[in-house]
Amino acid sequence: MNRQALVSIIMPVYNAEETIETSINSVLNQTYKAIELIVINDGSTDKTDRLCERYADDPRVKYFVQENAGPSTARNLGLREMTGSFVTFIDSDDTFKTNAVELMHEAIKDADLVIAGYENVKRAHDLHSTNQVTPGLLAGKYSKDAFLDQYSELFDSQLVHYLWHKLYRSEKVEGLAFDDSVKIGEDLLFNLAYLKQIDKLTLIDKPVIEHVKDNEQSLTKTYQPDLFEYRKLTYLKSKAFLIDHDKWTHTNEETLNHYFSKKFFTVLKNYFASEAPLTRREKRMLSARLINDTLVQELTPWFRRYSRTSNVLGYLIMKRKVRAFTDSAKVYFWLVSIIER
Repeated sequence: MNRQALVSIIMPVYNAEETIETSINSVLNQTYKAIELIVINDGSTDKTDRLCERYADDPRVKYFVQENAGPSTARNLGLREMTGSFVTFIDSDDTFKTNAVELMHEAIKDADLVIAGYENVKRAHDLHSTNQVTPGLLAGKYSKDAFLDQYSELFDSQLVHYLWHKLYRSEKVEGLAFDDSVKIGEDLLFNLAYLKQIDKLTLIDKPVIEHVKDNEQSLTKTYQPDLFEYRKLTYLKSKAFLIDHDKWTHTNEETLNHYFSKKFFTVLKNYFASEAPLTRREKRMLSARLINDTLVQELTPWFRRYSRTSNVLGYLIMKRKVRAFTDSAKVYFWLVSIIER
């Protein structure tokens, strides 16, 4: 197999017995044949290991098992073990289009990074819906400077954040790693670090993967104790990246501030999640910390534009009305939880 043409595909896996075979098969059935699939079992406790072992005799598959340490640690193991000239990623509940690697490999010949489209697949109860996200009219070849001129629209369209619809040059990845202390937003931080390393990009207006959104939706329903810190970190890193590249323009500022102000809204949902092991006093203390945070105060004008509810909550944040804010948020998210049942 010609190493120059080899594409490494890194797949972290945790308790994916219902989806792992479909995901692996979507990789092995690619029209582009020069691939290696690196599967890292992140301490699964279900039948995932037994299902992965079925592929052990396939020379294209490298299979590793580690103690549970999270997807970043698993991906870092994959980066150390890969031998391809190019690398991409896939989650264990996602599915590549049959020609995904072929499309991205063709596009990377004159680039350091390829950004393709993707399809979001949402499953709730017995319903199944799909929406497509692609660069659209922004598809084409870019210098990094020209790409960053379009950053606002691409960021707003969620084309900057993720890993699994992109193809990277392995030589440009050298020296980079996922921050395993960050559990949410680590893919965006990796992409920002990679963008610092490169000069040319290609955007293609075709979806290459079906991405299941079930896990993302659970962020608002299960308690994430460090969610506020992760959101702050990704905002500050994103802002610093644009400032470093002299791209902290009015448009980019508007886009990032609006986006992350909405993310702070999910932090509020997190405090009042049905599974949050927090007393009323603890929720009030966390709300006070959020209200008095300098960055939250700075972003509150954008937060207030999000909806009528966020306008009211945003007013209470600006006035630092902790008790009224907590009581209002509690009632609102209780009503939301009933509607979503």
